[in-house]
Amino acid sequence: MVDDPVLGRIVNPASKMSLIEEGGMGTIRLRPRRIDNTDCWLATGVTGAQCAGGIPLAIPDALISGSNMAWGDFAILTGQVRYLQDAELEDVARAVHHSRPLLIFVDKIKGVSKKHSDQSPIVLSPVVLFDDGKSSRKKAKRQPSWSFDPRYTFVQFAAGGDRDVDEAASWLEQYATKHNGRIITNFDEQRPTLSDAPLSYQRLVEKRFDRTIIENLHFEGAKLADRIDHVNQEHVMSISVKLGDGTVIHGDLVVANSIRDSFNRVKDSKTNAKLKKLLEQLASEVGAVVPKLDAEKAQSAANDLETLTKEITSAKPRTKWWQLSVEGLKDAATAVKDIGQPILKTIGLLTSLLAAASK
Repeated sequence: MVDDPVLGRIVNPASKMSLIEEGGMGTIRLRPRRIDNTDCWLATGVTGAQCAGGIPLAIPDALISGSNMAWGDFAILTGQVRYLQDAELEDVARAVHHSRPLLIFVDKIKGVSKKHSDQSPIVLSPVVLFDDGKSSRKKAKRQPSWSFDPRYTFVQFAAGGDRDVDEAASWLEQYATKHNGRIITNFDEQRPTLSDAPLSYQRLVEKRFDRTIIENLHFEGAKLADRIDHVNQEHVMSISVKLGDGTVIHGDLVVANSIRDSFNRVKDSKTNAKLKKLLEQLASEVGAVVPKLDAEKAQSAANDLETLTKEITSAKPRTKWWQLSVEGLKDAATAVKDIGQPILKTIGLLTSLLAAASK
């Protein structure tokens, strides 16, 4: 192991393998899928702390929304065991090896008191490929004219909100930079985390991925792929959700639910009344503009609102975090011109209150 002054403790390859064997590797965060004409979240149910070792679950969004439970809570789950193929997940089933392609379609959730359960946090292990800077053109016999030899790295961290995911992504980027490289893949389908990576999910879906890398992708000498013919992109359903002030938000399931959660987070907080009122108003105004934004900007606006409300309702708000979120929301408001003016006005009223709350 090495203690890096910037990255902290870095384990060597042998230790990494033990981490993989004990905790699994390759945690990803997925968008909802349509199963039986129902929007479902794909997740795992675990008894320990390792997310990768859990039982695959499909949980209807309506069931989670009506349960007053959050991810990571302890619960008793009841459902039906089904093959992935029967749940309209044929593409996923084809990628399952050395085990039966099964999941549990959850139809009941019952909360369990945490004080009687293990308090260990759930551990996530996102992994990325990166170029270590040694890829080069080769002219030797039996070698392609150009060989792209990627490496991988991952980081383990306690599951939490988007802030934890962003910090993990930042660590992975710094690790790649330390080895004179760049990130090639990403691990988050819900948000544009590392979406500029040459082979990110977002670029694959939009067919903007780096074809040169695909054509020359090798790992320990073996070529992984010649090309990508098709990327399966599920239809994302639009929904409507109502906020506590009566505002109705129309849009992508993930975005709409995120804005609703931000509104409820403020409503249930002990923040002073004036600040609370303005933050609730801001959530409603953001909800009004997201249908006018493209998918990526709408998700970014919802993420900025989430970060802002989490910071301001926390015990010690971090100025840098909420300031970045405010700037992101200003950008979203500016993008829709006159429709975004209420957001800019509300942010103007909020600025001094946010600064005071951070002291």
